[in-house]
Amino acid sequence: MFGLSVMVTVIFKNTFMIINSADSIDSTTLLALALFGVLASSCGQVTVSGSDASCALAFTTETEGKALGLNDGALGGGDLAQSFTLTEAKTVSQVQLKLRRVGMTSSSFQGHTASLGIESNNTSTGKPSGTALSTSDATLAVTLISTTPGFYTFTFSSSVSLAAGIYWLRLKASYPTSSDSKNLIQWVAHDGSNGAYSDGSAAYKPLSTEVWETGAIGTLIDLLFKVGC
Repeated sequence: MFGLSVMVTVIFKNTFMIINSADSIDSTTLLALALFGVLASSCGQVTVSGSDASCALAFTTETEGKALGLNDGALGGGDLAQSFTLTEAKTVSQVQLKLRRVGMTSSSFQGHTASLGIESNNTSTGKPSGTALSTSDATLAVTLISTTPGFYTFTFSSSVSLAAGIYWLRLKASYPTSSDSKNLIQWVAHDGSNGAYSDGSAAYKPLSTEVWETGAIGTLIDLLFKVGC
């Protein structure tokens, strides 16, 4: 027996298990919790812990070196999107995305912004519907984004009420298309292998067709996000 006074919260695919003990937790319970956490992580479901515990939803498992470029000529020069699934209604005022700047100095991006909106899911195509659920996009000055990957907060002017269901985070930028994929903002990603987010996927929208696609990236890529923190 371990004489500890603790509260342990485990979150697995939006299922909460809370153990609150002012007395003790035996070694068997601690081992079960540890194994539970490992299994949750390896199955690729959303796990929220530590500073992310207040988030409605978060997927933060990065594949080193993996990212998709915003306004990247290799992807047709357009927007990026990531879907996510809520199992219950949530009110969202902020979203955080893991981003980094590639190539140009921050001064080269002066005056440009990255804009984030939440869109409903087109049930026919399984892609963003084009229907914005926020009254306006949340914006971030591109000059604030560092070459070191980090989570950046997009705050909506009014909170967005979402019922349980599938939604899309759509990111766009005002700077020109990068023809060499070296002067742009990247959204950090997971490559879709072990530990991927199973309740969503990424997509891109080439300027030439204005149709959401996955052909150049596959259907398993996930972009890192935190919703409702």
